[in-house]
Amino acid sequence: MANFREQLIDNTEVLTPCASCDPSFRQISVCFGTTQDFLCCQNGSPRIIFVPFVANQTDAQAFDQALVFFNDSSLETRSQRGYYSINQPLCGSTGDNLPQQ
Repeated sequence: MANFREQLIDNTEVLTPCASCDPSFRQISVCFGTTQDFLCCQNGSPRIIFVPFVANQTDAQAFDQALVFFNDSSLETRSQRGYYSINQPLCGSTGDNLPQQ
């Protein structure tokens, strides 16, 4: 991380580390269905959701830990009620998309 110096009136300097410039949101590609059956067994549709940014998280971790999904990067408009999956094979496919155990 970079540092900056501030020149003060009395010719003293203060060396200060730059603040973090992390974004306030994370954008994640997901699949969406209005019902669980539609998402898992029919043809889930691709969507972009936004969640609050947390440093050192993967998309999967952010998806799992987010309490609410949003439609916008300002994190003001909640995403549509329904079923979401970060499992991309659920998007645009048909048939049984449940993971094999």
